[in-house]
Amino acid sequence: MPKMLFTVLWLLLFCFPLEVVYGQVVRDSTPSNLAGNYIFLSPLKVLDGSNPGILYGAGKIWPSGFGAEIGHLYLISTPEQREPISDLLGDRLHLGIRKYLVRQAERLSPYVGLRLDHLRRNHRAVVPIDGRNNAQVVEATYLDSVRVESRITTLNVVAGMDSRNGRISADLLIGLGIRWRRVNHLDRIRPGDRYDYEGYAEDFIDFNQPARETAFSIPFDVRMIYRW
Repeated sequence: MPKMLFTVLWLLLFCFPLEVVYGQVVRDSTPSNLAGNYIFLSPLKVLDGSNPGILYGAGKIWPSGFGAEIGHLYLISTPEQREPISDLLGDRLHLGIRKYLVRQAERLSPYVGLRLDHLRRNHRAVVPIDGRNNAQVVEATYLDSVRVESRITTLNVVAGMDSRNGRISADLLIGLGIRWRRVNHLDRIRPGDRYDYEGYAEDFIDFNQPARETAFSIPFDVRMIYRW
């Protein structure tokens, strides 16, 4: 389903003129060598500490200076010695709009924008469970093989700089926003027992901890772009 949605949104992006949404625009506010279509790849996302993967996507910039893009992140497994999980399935879809601030042809083009991300992640893990409140459990802590279902949505305000050299660009962005994180355990032996996470996280990231939380999000990304 996410891949089909990504394809449909990609077609809509390149077929629908953004000027219909924003009404009257100043068509000469963006240099002609900036407006157009592009594809991008984020090589550093493979090294991400929380959700590493292959991030790619496509976008379009209109003569008005407004741009829109669609991105897709295909998750890859972390090293097993760091976080022992199996049967990883997941991806992330992001939608973004931006406004370029330049009014003449320049190699460095600053912009501001909004980006909405939604991540779906499912994996299986053997996790420690606290059974001290259960009379049927002899040991205080026991291990259970559970399926972990994660849903993370973030909304960020971003600012960035686009450095162009012909058709090739390097794009650097940073932002600030809100993250809604929901993590559930399925297929537990005893759903009422508590997850015993203290002292078991191999690193500063714990993928398995159940959560229903809202927190700040600080995205950072470096991307390579090809324009035409």
